[in-house]
Amino acid sequence: MCDQPKVVNRYNKLLNSQLHQQHTFKKFEEFEKLRQSSNMNEQSIINNLNKIDNSITNSILYYAENTCRKLKAGKVPYSPELSPVGKEINVWNNVLRKEKGCNISSTYIKRIAKKSNISHPMSLTIEDCIRERQSASKRYKKLNGMQSKIESSLLKTLLHSKRKEVMNEFPMQLTVLIGMKNFANHIDE
Repeated sequence: MCDQPKVVNRYNKLLNSQLHQQHTFKKFEEFEKLRQSSNMNEQSIINNLNKIDNSITNSILYYAENTCRKLKAGKVPYSPELSPVGKEINVWNNVLRKEKGCNISSTYIKRIAKKSNISHPMSLTIEDCIRERQSASKRYKKLNGMQSKIESSLLKTLLHSKRKEVMNEFPMQLTVLIGMKNFANHIDE
């Protein structure tokens, strides 16, 4: 549960508006009238209530949760090309924070700088650190823009290698399956 009143109020407003847009209250009232007017068996009552509950859960609650509070964390998937540049930005951010007087361990900065192949980051001036961070940020944005192309080429490479493995492992079975599929497609035409 959330302990921020502003977020809770926004969630409740969104939830209420979605309930009205989906006519959930009306659906429940209709169900109540139907249940009281006729002798419904227990299974049909359960089925009707489950339908109402599923519509509430699937369309309404998820909508309210997703639009209530937008968290941007984790939106960039991992890639081997993008990760080192992100780590470099992290080094420069921590160096700048240390220079401004924040409580950051120098050993930690040296350790992450070593992993990013940056030598002596603490010896640069603040202006140089800012320039390095800006340069790394530009590279990060450029690589992030090309991320979908990188992902698709990586997936194609993996798919091609897996296809070769399967073909080498089960050549006869795959030939039969492909022949059956082609035969089925020919019949459908």
